[in-house]
Amino acid sequence: QRRLPGKAGVIIAVRRALTTFNSLTPVKVPCTLAGYLCHLRIAPPHGRPLEVLGVYMPTSDRELRSAIEIHIGNVERKCSQHGTTLLAGGDWNGTLRPADRSTCTTRPEDNDHRALVAAAHMRPVGSLPADPTQPRDFTYRQHTTGAAQTAVQSRIDDILVAKRTLPEDKHWAPVPCTVKPSGSRSDHDPLLASIPFAHLGLVPPPPQPKRPFTPVKRFKLPMATPDLLAFKRSFEASVQAQRGME
Repeated sequence: QRRLPGKAGVIIAVRRALTTFNSLTPVKVPCTLAGYLCHLRIAPPHGRPLEVLGVYMPTSDRELRSAIEIHIGNVERKCSQHGTTLLAGGDWNGTLRPADRSTCTTRPEDNDHRALVAAAHMRPVGSLPADPTQPRDFTYRQHTTGAAQTAVQSRIDDILVAKRTLPEDKHWAPVPCTVKPSGSRSDHDPLLASIPFAHLGLVPPPPQPKRPFTPVKRFKLPMATPDLLAFKRSFEASVQAQRGME
């Protein structure tokens, strides 16, 4: 979802196996929060539903930040009342501990984030060091313009689970989380978490049939009209065949 042209939005990618049986439903968010929140619901025919929030939390606009926090709190309460597991991840622009910043400082947005996590009964899906002065792997690195400057780093990206939305018999066990260098000019590195279905109270999707690999037909442009129509029919036939296998 995007709010303004040129502004980064929020997107959630879902594995195809989780979208079978029309189980994937986008959930609308208030227009004022578009581009900062993305919300979807996965409700398989058997098993527990899952709701996922993708978040970009602004830093300078405190009123907007507060509106996002209120919305997340409302979603958490609704999920906890209706037996739906809730995950929320993204760029929070806030940290859980002072050690999550290389400067070991606490900003106003850090206090806001910690208050939200406490109020919404959330916790990171990965482990927190037993020693609060030990940092987690950093996901953000400030761009620098000179070799003499030291890049400020932080862990402002996180994947959180709402504890009250888990099945009653589930005590959250931290899962492996890895920060992968992006290898690009981005100032954020991807944060990967491997969460078993059982942790979320979900039923794994059924095995998906393997699709036969069909090499792409090579052609040169411009094409004669009969050749172009023949290619179009061939492509449409292959798409229909793939849909029939899903």
